Amino acid sequence: MSLRNRIDKLISVLTEGVYEREEAIKISFLSALAGENIFLYGPPGVAKSLISRRLSEVFESDNYFEYLMQKFSTPEEVFGPISISELKKDNYIRQTKGYLPTADFAFLDEIFKANPAILNSLLTIINEKKFKNGTELQNVPLKVLVSASNETPPPNQGLEALYDRFLVRLDVNPIKSRENFETLLQDDTPDIEVDDNLKIKTKEWEEFKTAIKNVTISKDVFNIIHSIRIKIEEHNQKTKEDIIYISDRRWKKSAYLLKASAYFCGRDETNIADSFILKHCLWSEPSEKEVISKIVKDSISLMSVDTGVSIETLKEKKNSIQEEIKEELLYQEDVYENVVEKNGEKCFEVKLDIEGDNFKIYIPLSKMGDKKSFEP
Repeated sequence: MSLRNRIDKLISVLTEGVYEREEAIKISFLSALAGENIFLYGPPGVAKSLISRRLSEVFESDNYFEYLMQKFSTPEEVFGPISISELKKDNYIRQTKGYLPTADFAFLDEIFKANPAILNSLLTIINEKKFKNGTELQNVPLKVLVSASNETPPPNQGLEALYDRFLVRLDVNPIKSRENFETLLQDDTPDIEVDDNLKIKTKEWEEFKTAIKNVTISKDVFNIIHSIRIKIEEHNQKTKEDIIYISDRRWKKSAYLLKASAYFCGRDETNIADSFILKHCLWSEPSEKEVISKIVKDSISLMSVDTGVSIETLKEKKNSIQEEIKEELLYQEDVYENVVEKNGEKCFEVKLDIEGDNFKIYIPLSKMGDKKSFEP
């Protein structure tokens, strides 16, 4: 099975029985594959913890840590209690098993409600994957830290460095669709079961990070990034209060995520479509989200015009192809004459003529009538 097919299957599992969270789940999964931390922004009760738990289940992981932060949270509740037996020997050592320093995946809910002393202690864990336990530096296996809150860090608390480590920042809001809301009330959200053969192994995850670095950033994407920077600078010159600041570190990590998007789509170079992810990486305050989203969209549209590629035209062409396939599948009289064998499996052959280009696709008969997505 190709990596692309495997990723698609895992996305299907991750999004099963979840409504209006598909984009947040997909981008969270991409971020986790790239080893980048995630911030879920939204009110309580909108499935933020569900997203985190499901992410941990598609990776090879035995240790998952989850904690609801609050004003009176103590280091013992996050990093582990002090060992009494070691304390008697004048050793200040924590029992970290089952706590954040031994977790592969972690979810910290209402993260900014905890006191700054605890939060700043997370920096070493996030940056260096190390935890100082007494006089020893303990290796931390943490792949991804998911945090959540309905607020951004309060000013003047020294939390800017920590907040900047959460590259992907995603809105998670209450369900809007009436139909989806009724389904939510009617049905239970299912527990997911992930085939061990599909799970991302730790060794693979490490190999992914090396492979992603070899992906090339295309000239088009560079131009989009430059356009975004110029537009942000223009915005900042017009206002004295709502200044948008993006660190060089955030730009570098954002570029890495664009590379990851290309890699897991089976490409060795980024393209214009990857750039849409930037709208989830460049905002810091809620007031910036709409501005950033518009700047990213405008910059991509500008580049689409410059390269002679219209996003709307691409969408229309996609719809045209889908309608052509639908017509071929539903209305051909000689359906049985179009069954051929491909790769040892009986397939339905579809002949297409799209804007003068003739080509064929082959759909396995075993997939006919199946509602799950697959690649012909």
